[in-house]
Amino acid sequence: MHFVRETKPPSTKEMVASGFYRLCLVTKGRGLLHTAAADYSLEVGDVFFQLPGVPSSLEYDERLEYMYIGYVGAYAQALTDSLRLSDRRCYFSDFSHLLDLWKSAIKVNAPFADFAAEGVLLFTLADMGSRMGAGSDSDRQERTAFTQIKKHIDDRFADPDLSLEQMAHDLNYNAKYISTLFKRRMQVGVAEYISILRVQQACTLMEEGITSVKDISFLCGFRDPLYFSKVFKSRMGVSPRGHIAELANKSGKDNARPSL
Repeated sequence: MHFVRETKPPSTKEMVASGFYRLCLVTKGRGLLHTAAADYSLEVGDVFFQLPGVPSSLEYDERLEYMYIGYVGAYAQALTDSLRLSDRRCYFSDFSHLLDLWKSAIKVNAPFADFAAEGVLLFTLADMGSRMGAGSDSDRQERTAFTQIKKHIDDRFADPDLSLEQMAHDLNYNAKYISTLFKRRMQVGVAEYISILRVQQACTLMEEGITSVKDISFLCGFRDPLYFSKVFKSRMGVSPRGHIAELANKSGKDNARPSL
């Protein structure tokens, strides 16, 4: 999805959960990665992950720079899962040998930039997995099950009928097993993860110009616009209409800027 060299990281102390995976490599300076479970000191050559549904934040001095690849996808996710990531396990030290590879790959121009990013991502995950040892057969079976469950949710989160019972029927897994496995892997429950995806989709639709709260709620999998508004405000700190107004105000300011 993204291959970015971050030379001026966003300044915020608030912990925020990403909607996708970010694999990050520190290239300069020092910093701290904060999660609900632990704090991690960052320096050049360290790798850290920002995980879907797992809030985190960065504290740093003005010299901190890092590169990151944002990604989704079953294959990359299967490799990621082999590392047993969580808010207690999202930092890995001493990967300085990857710096030249990352710096070279990010310079590749279109139309080959996506291939370069994908290659770096897969190589880095494979290198990390190799250094840490392959999982057991039961680990691989669990990763396969989790990948199927998460893909099912990612593909169908806008379906208002999506539920644990429906997933158990479609995937032929026990509903309690789905719930327990997903919470252990993602550090967030199935219902909350679905809610996160739906609110993110609502924001995307608003940014694309859809202004009917009723239409947005239905398109994101909510049957009741009032309930949608309540969930949206609890996660975003502003009502759907308020967020739409903020986007319109921002758009108006951007359009009012004189061209150079």
